[in-house]
Parts: sequence; structure tokens; C-alpha cells
Amino acid sequence: MDKLRERYYQLTKQKAPENMSKIMLEKYVSWHEQVKKESSLIALKELQQLLKGKSFITSAPTQLVREYQGKKHEVSMHPNGCFFYEGKQYKSLSKIAREITGTNWNGKLFFRVSGAKATR
Repeated sequence: MDKLRERYYQLTKQKAPENMSKIMLEKYVSWHEQVKKESSLIALKELQQLLKGKSFITSAPTQLVREYQGKKHEVSMHPNGCFFYEGKQYKSLSKIAREITGTNWNGKLFFRVSGAKATR
């Protein structure tokens, strides 16, 4: 039972409730291990897609930087798919590129994100 409580703590960073039965503790530990395993698999799949150029949104916030007409432009890209530029939230890189240049651009091309196909 002590090993189960120790494993519970390792997984949750919380002390297991004293009155929790062994069966329930085993279920909680098993569930947390499964969640941890699935989270690792999701992160691995995201990385594989990123390396193949299929996806450019990662599970961690990322900064994109582009210099345009002598001015440095920084965009914060978040895991939920939204982008932040100069304190405003945007749904796409293309809208940000349009704001910067005044013309229509493919956002991935403008910010030189790998996986973009066409050139401009």
C-alpha cells in the first residue's frame, strides 16, 4: 500500500487521501499513468507532424519573428491555435501578415514557417 501511495504522489504531486481503499488507489494510479502515457503519445505525434511539415502548431507557446521594411514583428503562437500580435488576438497568421503589409499574404509564407509550399 505504501508503494501505491508513493506512486500516486509521483503522478499527482499530491498526497493520497488516507481513507482511500487499496482498490480505489490502484484505479487512480492506473488512470493517471494512462493519462501520462497518452499525453506523451500526443506530444510525440505533434512533434512528428511538425518535423514532416504537416503541422506548425506545437503544444508549447512559440514565438515567430519576421523583419519587414526595417521593423521587427513578433507573433506569439499558442497551442490552442490562436496568435497574438501587438496585444491583439488573431485566428490566423494570414490576417497578421495582411495587417503588417497591407496586402494579402499566406501567413506561413510571410513568417517563413516550414511546410509552406508556394513562394512569394
